[in-house]
Amino acid sequence: MKRIALLTVLLLVVGLSLGFGQEVKTSAVLTGYGQVTWAVDLDTMQTGFKNESDADLVLTLLVKDGSVTHNATDAAVYGEIKIKNVEAYWDDGTFNLGMPDTDVEAKIVAGAFAFGVYSAPGMDFEKLDPIENDDVDDDIVDPETAAAGKTNETDPTFSGTAFANDQGTWFSATFAPVTLTVRLVSDGDWAANVDGNYAAGLDAVLDVAPVKVTLGLSEDWVNSITGFYARLDLTAAPIVVWVGAEGSNNGEAAADAQLTYAAGGGLTFTLMADTTLAASFLYGAAFHGADIKVVFTEPGDAGLIPMLDLSETLYVLDVSDPATAPLDMEYESITTVGYKVALNDTQSVRPYATVTYGLNGEDSQNRLEAEVGAEMKLFPLTTLTLKYVSGNLSADPSVTGTVQAVAKVAF
Repeated sequence: MKRIALLTVLLLVVGLSLGFGQEVKTSAVLTGYGQVTWAVDLDTMQTGFKNESDADLVLTLLVKDGSVTHNATDAAVYGEIKIKNVEAYWDDGTFNLGMPDTDVEAKIVAGAFAFGVYSAPGMDFEKLDPIENDDVDDDIVDPETAAAGKTNETDPTFSGTAFANDQGTWFSATFAPVTLTVRLVSDGDWAANVDGNYAAGLDAVLDVAPVKVTLGLSEDWVNSITGFYARLDLTAAPIVVWVGAEGSNNGEAAADAQLTYAAGGGLTFTLMADTTLAASFLYGAAFHGADIKVVFTEPGDAGLIPMLDLSETLYVLDVSDPATAPLDMEYESITTVGYKVALNDTQSVRPYATVTYGLNGEDSQNRLEAEVGAEMKLFPLTTLTLKYVSGNLSADPSVTGTVQAVAKVAF
């Protein structure tokens, strides 16, 4: 009861305080599930139950778009501050009143011109998203580790400075459709920047629908580092296309400078509502050569065939590695297909199958895994699943896997 009372008071206080002088829409969303699984391990014939649960409580304390902005646009010159991503959250059974991922933007505005106050503009470029990265929980798509003659997948972020702690500001001018921005940073604050080191950058954006072009250049004179990026985006439904490149030199003297770069592109084609075909390509030493990803998505409730859901994800990684310690090429195919059979307005059964096949170049091991089952929604808030989940059937010895019966209650 004390926790419920505290939450009620918190929502009232936040609604009153933030809402003063500006429309603020507070809300609370609570989701969670409880699940029990009984399984038999087909390799050992061991059996047992497993109980699992999770709960998430997210309080939206700001306006509907997730940010709150204060300014005075009726003045010729005014300050503007935006606070984004303020949350209260539930984590591991504890209600936290902290503000994770809080983001603040502050600037002084004078017509078409702006002077940056917070945060520091930095000189890093991240215009190309890696295909092989730690955000994917997968034995093949995760970056390599430093194992047996292999080199790590390096961070594909390029920088135009070697400063350890950029502090700085920016000046921008917007005359549609062009925006120009000058970035200035120091090597730390006045206490740390004992040598008076500075770096500068210039960004240009041309936005003429359906085309957007972004260019950037930065220079760290102290460490002889030059960085650059360029990207073109084309949005012309049903097609979205982008191409880009970024890089920097190694900071050596001009005669010995070596350019490190990456380039890539992508295309997304929407065949019809939510049915998409997407492909992306990256090349550079940071990616150990070329990485390719192709994804086809057919949703179950719409798309080409009603009630049929189908997804195919294909990875081809580390092709023609230009690095000094080459990696074996990796590939992986992940196919999922299901079909929802409606028993009536509220009940349904969805048989499905997922097959994963690939080669992990780090340990030169083939992977063949499968999951086959049926999801049954026969009662409100409840999903019953009977499924077979294999281990790596290509391993020596192969891992046969488990048969699982799952009951899940969720909202």
